[in-house]
Amino acid sequence: MEYVHPGEMKNFWDQCMKTVSEWATRRGWDYKLFTEARNDDFNISTWQQSLIPGRETISQNQFYKFQWMDGWDNYDHVYWIDSDCYIYGDPNPFDLNSNSNHPAMISCNFLNNTTLLGRWKRPNMSTWGGKQSEVQKAIDWARYQFEHPDDQDPLLQVLKTINSTPCGDPNCILNFTEEIFLSAYTHPREGAGVNIVPVDEGFSASGKSETWRPDTIVHFGGENKLRKLIKLRAYRAYMGYLEKHWNG
Repeated sequence: MEYVHPGEMKNFWDQCMKTVSEWATRRGWDYKLFTEARNDDFNISTWQQSLIPGRETISQNQFYKFQWMDGWDNYDHVYWIDSDCYIYGDPNPFDLNSNSNHPAMISCNFLNNTTLLGRWKRPNMSTWGGKQSEVQKAIDWARYQFEHPDDQDPLLQVLKTINSTPCGDPNCILNFTEEIFLSAYTHPREGAGVNIVPVDEGFSASGKSETWRPDTIVHFGGENKLRKLIKLRAYRAYMGYLEKHWNG
């Protein structure tokens, strides 16, 4: 796996994962931490796709999410949360207390990240999951694409071709990720087993300070993760002080 400096591991990654573990315990949910690939399944190296320079190992590890979410049929619902996510308060992204027909109860749920080339919604897979049987359908589809390269989904073939074609336009799909890959599954199935909700709304927040609010899962994507976490903690301390001492 990718090397992480011990100081960064202690001060950022361990702190984020601790909030997730403690939150799951409070909710009465099982928490499982994965640090190594289970096997060689979902190995992207043979596809000859353009990956993010300097982040090739990370890009491969992201595809291992399909391994780690595979086969949990002893659970009704399963959810993936990236290790750079921080629990602020007590979010309930899964609507487990709502009507049984709520999309979050019966679907595989994703946040909407961006739209690829103005056509296909790219799912944000920092936090995703839902009804286990629907999640498994996505995993099975992904496995089929790897095991049957001559019978891949037509939209996936399009995305792979675009990715492998040189382009100077920054809006092109230049670097293949698990999110771009799964766009071929989620886009045509939205509303039919796939539920896509806006990022930075509801339970979702990001490293941008304007999205911070209680009862959210804060995803510190991109660079300067520790700096963003320090700012969030300072914000929380300040808001706690105001709540305690506000007399107006």
